[in-house]
Amino acid sequence: MSDQSLQNPDDAPLRGRLRVMATTDLHMHLMPYDYYADQPKNGTGLAQLIPLIERLRAEAGATTLLCDNGDVLQGTPMADHLAETMSEWSAHPMITVMNTLGYDAMTLGNHEFDYGLHFLEQALSAAVFPVVSANLQIAGAKTPPHPFVILHRTVETTAGTDSPIRIGITGVAPPQIALWDKAKHGGAVETQDIVAAARAVVPQMRAAGADIVIMLCHAGLGAAEHSPGMENAAIPLATVPGIDALIMGHTHRIFPDAAAECQGPVNHDHSTIHGVPAVMPACFGQSLGVIDLELEKSAEGWKVRDHNVSHLWSDPATPPSVLPAPAAAAHDATLAAMAAPVAVTTQPIHSYFATIRPDMAQQLLADAATALVRENLKDSVDMELPVLAATSPLLLGTRRGPIKNIAIPPGPITRRNVSAICPYADPVCAVRCTGAQIRAWLERSAAHYNQLHPDVGDQPLINPDSPGYNCDTLHGLTYTFDLSQPARFDVLGNPSDVGEGRVQSLLHHGRAVNDTDIFLIVTNSFRANGGGSFPAFDSANIAYQSAEAARDVLLSFLQRLGTFEATLRPVWEFAAVPGSAATFDAAPEALDHIAEPAVPAIASIDAPGTFKLRW
Repeated sequence: MSDQSLQNPDDAPLRGRLRVMATTDLHMHLMPYDYYADQPKNGTGLAQLIPLIERLRAEAGATTLLCDNGDVLQGTPMADHLAETMSEWSAHPMITVMNTLGYDAMTLGNHEFDYGLHFLEQALSAAVFPVVSANLQIAGAKTPPHPFVILHRTVETTAGTDSPIRIGITGVAPPQIALWDKAKHGGAVETQDIVAAARAVVPQMRAAGADIVIMLCHAGLGAAEHSPGMENAAIPLATVPGIDALIMGHTHRIFPDAAAECQGPVNHDHSTIHGVPAVMPACFGQSLGVIDLELEKSAEGWKVRDHNVSHLWSDPATPPSVLPAPAAAAHDATLAAMAAPVAVTTQPIHSYFATIRPDMAQQLLADAATALVRENLKDSVDMELPVLAATSPLLLGTRRGPIKNIAIPPGPITRRNVSAICPYADPVCAVRCTGAQIRAWLERSAAHYNQLHPDVGDQPLINPDSPGYNCDTLHGLTYTFDLSQPARFDVLGNPSDVGEGRVQSLLHHGRAVNDTDIFLIVTNSFRANGGGSFPAFDSANIAYQSAEAARDVLLSFLQRLGTFEATLRPVWEFAAVPGSAATFDAAPEALDHIAEPAVPAIASIDAPGTFKLRW
């Protein structure tokens, strides 16, 4: 967009610039460190963004704001260690750093609730900046989030004077929080539809005097049309009158994306959604989202006349800023805790081929969660149902380095390894499920793959827009994915009626699964309640939900087991696509595991980290 000079004739309207800087989905990446690989990970973490934030603030001619868009308190072993030992800390180290950096506001993400309301309130009690949410209400909270806040600032104008401006900031998050973390908040969190909440709060902000309204939206791009309760509602949200800038998150993507096509109201070239300037920074502190709003003042107040949006990526070569002592102490304490052994494995456990074949790490997690459910429901009629388990790869084997892979050699299994297999704190759930629902579940998972065409070589296997955590495996069944068929869902979970479906030969103990068959599926609360745009289950069909997180369930399972030795069980495979070849990327370290049993076999290696399947 244009960047006109602030120098104007004396009779021209007053103009100024508001710079909104934003982080999202930091997930406790405070230090540039990969706790799973136990080594520095430059280019990630809030500490490495600090020099960039300071440089942008120092530039003349702009009033600056710094906001966070949620999912800040959970996501690394440091977060888990702090949740276990919070009484030892006078203030949460992440909040301490955010205070030091001078954040102006933040909103809540869904993972803020993973450790319970007591922890959340304790962590946020030290914040000197406002926490806002228009669609979350927390019953009994001592310091509930504000529906919105009006910040009084000044803007340097073209006349060389400072003029007051009132900036309204509010936030929204997926309404599914009420269900996803119900075991942690006990039903104390009530939510509203994102768009409905925005339609109510934005006029209130304008009536309270807001010249400019900034929406912190902990949700991403989903369907273009609004439907009540939708998880990723950023596109219809942008239609709400009165929003001047939109910060997005939750889906761990970026916006604008130079490689993406502009579709309808989503314009990557102009960085707008329905004409509203928008940005989604990269997760884990990899980038800072920046919206520069060029303002013009009239008798009615300040208005946006132009904008410029950018991603400013963390520079791995720039040394991170020195953090306050509590943050450094928490880092050191986490390293010590994560090194503790919990069991021994006789074989490697890794995620290099996690969506190319059945995966040992997921099999281990499935066995741990299933054992818990069987023990807790042993006297229930639900145990008369066939029991399955659904898992997804949460650290997926890609070429993006150790932070994206599970890599456990034979020998000790440490707490660090347990956190790598199960990095989130969702409880274990068991749901009653029909055969028809199972087929839909797997068809949604199959959207992870591109359609393959016969007699065509070197077709990319995996859809780059599909995160691996939306590619579930259903243990206890055997089935085939026929990738010659188009996907029945897109990567956002929107259904399609094209094709016959990709799920073939769906069997339970060799018997075909019928639509009316009933199973008990062990999963987590996020997926059971429709997380990832999977089919949701009503509360009447949730047979069990654990009090502890799935990660703690896995930890206890391994401690009881002592030594892990298992054979990789067959679950699924790809159907042959005659004459075709498909390529996929994996970390170069995957070469060390090329001879392990694989379904299908890997035909060739084109280059380090690039593999090929051929039928």
